[in-house]
Amino acid sequence: FYALYDKACGKSNGQASVQSYSGGTWSFTGDPGFTSRPATGARLGVSGGQPSIVYSDLDAFLGISVMSYSGTWDYLGTNGFSQGGGSAPDIAFSGTTPVVAYQDNFNLVNGCTVQEYAGMNWTGVGGANLSEGVASGIRIEMWAGDAWVAYIDWANDNKITVQSESGG
Repeated sequence: FYALYDKACGKSNGQASVQSYSGGTWSFTGDPGFTSRPATGARLGVSGGQPSIVYSDLDAFLGISVMSYSGTWDYLGTNGFSQGGGSAPDIAFSGTTPVVAYQDNFNLVNGCTVQEYAGMNWTGVGGANLSEGVASGIRIEMWAGDAWVAYIDWANDNKITVQSESGG
């Protein structure tokens, strides 16, 4: 079991820390406060026992970054890989492949964008800005091999919209 939070060992500047729970004891997974600056909107995902986080990275002008732990916390691909700034990210896994959804702030559109990690790069899934307008409260899950996103769609009277990469 893993937990993500943004305060550790006297650090209160929003740097990410992850702890694991095993045998009745909590212990840090890597260094506490391992991000160099605040990990804005960070979310935690675990695949195959390996934790990863997605967040808006202040070191990359609020671009979306993903870090994964395999002995040390390292970026998957380039930090701040989104085309512009991003916010409200979420992460899921297709097997061991991370897939992220976030509010895409490029050109001030603020729609929902989904990307997956392919080797050393992040690639779009279903095109940029899947939503008709501003998307908030974005969540992503994988089901039957497809990425499913749910969000509040401001262009649709703030109703919840659910979409899959296959158009379902």
